[in-house]
Amino acid sequence: MRIVAWLAVLIMSWSLLAADAINPSDEVATRWANIGPARQQVLAPLAPEWDHYTPKTRHHFMAVADKYPTLKPEAQERIAARLKHWGSLTKEQRVLARANYKKVQQLPPEKRAVVKEQLKQAHAKKLAAKAATQPAPTPTPVVSTPTATPAATPAPAGTPTAKPAS
Repeated sequence: MRIVAWLAVLIMSWSLLAADAINPSDEVATRWANIGPARQQVLAPLAPEWDHYTPKTRHHFMAVADKYPTLKPEAQERIAARLKHWGSLTKEQRVLARANYKKVQQLPPEKRAVVKEQLKQAHAKKLAAKAATQPAPTPTPVVSTPTATPAATPAPAGTPTAKPAS
């Protein structure tokens, strides 16, 4: 009986490992060079680190890129900003962000709403502080060109000219 139980555990372990195994063709198909120009355009902020992501993560982002053209312009702007922000994070910052997200997801809905509101307020303060520390844009000076005054040209021959009054 012990052998049967041990074999069952062993088989289940192998099946779990096989489910997480990387399919070599999937690895190649999801490389940056192989995902196509439409996806590359949407996912451009992630390009520097793309080939270091797991195939599962790449598939997630490719699904976002596939849905992107069908979104309203406001949603497209939001997705583009989030991708740009995510692409600017270090690996350690991304790990921390995922861990924080998981923690928030485990909270009861009412506490989750409070945490989200606190994050929104903190983000708004951060943006306000950033705007306050940035110098106001200096107006571009308008270069005025002096108006050209036509040079006195002699009147054609035979044209009467006014004589100054003496």
